[in-house]
Amino acid sequence: MENQYATRVPGLRLESQAKIMFGKAVPYYQLSFDHLVSHLDVPAARFPQILQRMLDTFKNDGKGNEETFAVWSGRKGIPFFTELLEDINLVGPDDLPELLRNDLQNSEVMLD
Repeated sequence: MENQYATRVPGLRLESQAKIMFGKAVPYYQLSFDHLVSHLDVPAARFPQILQRMLDTFKNDGKGNEETFAVWSGRKGIPFFTELLEDINLVGPDDLPELLRNDLQNSEVMLD
């Protein structure tokens, strides 16, 4: 099944995976950017928030009219996104109920 977000943001690819955290298999996405060799792992349940932050940052960076998301993300690099998403990507045992939910089909985030 194709991920609904993969076709909406050119230059960003998602691969579903799970990480064992605090004794549970937590759904994660591996984010791959077209112009980067590395990737970033993010909790699937938080992906709408993560994507929205990336897109808002892209739009507010002043380069949004001059370059695509793929080129911009390649220029910024994984360390930039790691820092940008650090607070959202931080996971503790109290976060498990949120991270184990499976309601992403009701989330809507789009690149304008």
